[in-house]
Amino acid sequence: MVDAGTTSEGRPTGLRPGWIAVALALVAVLVYSRTLAYGYVYDDSIIAQSPLADRPFALAEIFSNGLYGASSSDVALYRPLNDWTYLLTHAADRVLDPSGVRHVVGHAFNVLLHALATVLAFVWMLRCGLAPRVAAAAGLLFAVLPVHAESVANVTGRSDPLAVVFVLAMLLLHGSRWWALAPAAYLFALWSKESVLLLPLVAFACDAWIARRPLRACLARLAVDAAVAVVWVVLWRSAMRGPHIDPQPIENPLAALAHGARVVNALAIQWDYLARIVIPVGLSTDYSLATIPIVGATSPRCLGAVGGGLIAAAALVLCRRRAPLVSVSIAGYALAFAITSNLALPIGTIMAERLAYLPSLFLCVLVALPLAPRSLAPAFARAGFVVLVAAALVFALVTVRQCGVWKDELTLFTEQVRTAPDSAKAHMNLAVALARAGRPREALPHYDRSIAIYPLYGHAWYSKGNALYRSGASDAEAARCYAEAVRLSPRHQDAHANFALTLLRLGRVEDARVERERLAALNPEHPSLAVIDRRLASAGGAPR
Repeated sequence: MVDAGTTSEGRPTGLRPGWIAVALALVAVLVYSRTLAYGYVYDDSIIAQSPLADRPFALAEIFSNGLYGASSSDVALYRPLNDWTYLLTHAADRVLDPSGVRHVVGHAFNVLLHALATVLAFVWMLRCGLAPRVAAAAGLLFAVLPVHAESVANVTGRSDPLAVVFVLAMLLLHGSRWWALAPAAYLFALWSKESVLLLPLVAFACDAWIARRPLRACLARLAVDAAVAVVWVVLWRSAMRGPHIDPQPIENPLAALAHGARVVNALAIQWDYLARIVIPVGLSTDYSLATIPIVGATSPRCLGAVGGGLIAAAALVLCRRRAPLVSVSIAGYALAFAITSNLALPIGTIMAERLAYLPSLFLCVLVALPLAPRSLAPAFARAGFVVLVAAALVFALVTVRQCGVWKDELTLFTEQVRTAPDSAKAHMNLAVALARAGRPREALPHYDRSIAIYPLYGHAWYSKGNALYRSGASDAEAARCYAEAVRLSPRHQDAHANFALTLLRLGRVEDARVERERLAALNPEHPSLAVIDRRLASAGGAPR
């Protein structure tokens, strides 16, 4: 193991780890600094809509039910610590800007989390025996990878950097005299994002392969982490309410495939992830239905992923004693993707760049490792550093551009349609943004395109009905869209509400009353019910 402060010949490196850490943090902040002027976009609105938005210290509700507290009858995710940070930064932003246009604190928190994750990654690499300049090279790559933009520039992308901060804290604590605190860091990581469930195995690998601790001690620490995981599962199960909802085809078309076909395509997508981390071309904020082609087992992408996986598995076994950090990094990359890859079980999305945040850390280590002392001749090592720094500069410029995508919803969804022109969801998102901007007529072609790609898209039918109403089209046209929306998405409350109101304008009182009853069955407290009831009463069709 090379000493962290010297070259392979024992001479001082001249690089002080403390100053390197500061420099890495500054780089991480600099590339994302433009996001501080941004507001909420896309899914960020769920923070402002939370019934706990005015009660950020209602910890009992947050840690038992998440962002929506006890008022929600359908909780899909259990990330209470992450949700709590949403509420805290939202409350601070409301103090700074009561208008709610800008969310400086929310974005600043994300940027600082990313900087902290970068610094902790650097410290962990030093702990694993890397020389400072090699760890700095890997940390620099991690700080500027364009694939991270979704996790940092988007406020609700926070769960990834937050979870990584606690995962790295867990890894560092495992290797220190404070190892008894590692399980707490692991629980905080799980409360940030469930995809870190298997990461204690990386800590086990570090203990067993790098630190060479006795196997019994390593297993004892792993057993404590396993107990924490059991506690988390119990809490997660108690928080889950309402009927189980399978992944939607619009979000994850792999969910509808047979197991074998899903695995084949999930492997092919692993190739896509690797390509976008290493070569940031074709980045997109949307990979939903019709964006990624469904392939067979002989597709080059699938074969490439299988071949790469076999090579990685062989390297993991062969390097375990002579170069254990190689084995740890390969295992870390695989474990970080294990939950989100769609290989074991289908998840809520087919692919998302934010899911590469943690795996990319281990890939950065693998890329920088050949530059370690004794790995290359000095001349080649220097040339390698020049190439890596040049790549980091290019990555930084691409990242700054990717941050600009998240400026506002029109910018985001215009870019989404450009990068994913065959995505029904992207066209629907742009149409909604145009309608909100007071341009409903411009929105209609995108609704039509979205529905043409995926005719079963209930929310697109609903949103098209809204745009038709706002553009002055006939109520009959809007009613046809709402009828299709409630047929395809019978639990869509707002579609039932708008359909009932439209039917009343058409004089179809009895049909409106039926829709009103369906809405009341879904949500007796829906705000549109009072309006519908008043209009029904004036039309002589009061609810039963």
